[in-house]
Amino acid sequence: MPLHTTSPEDAGQDQPVKRGPGRPRKQRPASPEPAPVNAAPRVTDRYGAARIIGKSFDTVKRLEKFDPDWPKPFALSGPHKNHYLISDIEAFLLNKAAAAQAASIASTQTATPLDPAGTRGLENLRPGNKARRPEKKQANAATEPA
Repeated sequence: MPLHTTSPEDAGQDQPVKRGPGRPRKQRPASPEPAPVNAAPRVTDRYGAARIIGKSFDTVKRLEKFDPDWPKPFALSGPHKNHYLISDIEAFLLNKAAAAQAASIASTQTATPLDPAGTRGLENLRPGNKARRPEKKQANAATEPA
């Protein structure tokens, strides 16, 4: 005679099957839903911001002081304002990356000389170089003895 007896009416219900005259079986807890792959917190502190941007804690403090594009910190509890929205930090990084890409594209384009005669080419405009004029070189070469 089987110990597990269920009637056809009880077969579709979620009640545990009794083991004979004893107590019911232990039910396994329902497995929690798997966490989403991108389950990052929405708020972080300065240390988390430093990890996100790949820089040090001091760099985050420096960005707070000197970079106007850096997101403004806010206080969660207490007087200390050192929490950030992660979406703001990601937007900051995307803006900086777009600006860097635009600058690299602009630097690869050919520059036009500023002077139509060609006497002040871009190579003469670097810091520390005095603008050399080709007519002075030719005049000096004509007057110098060989």
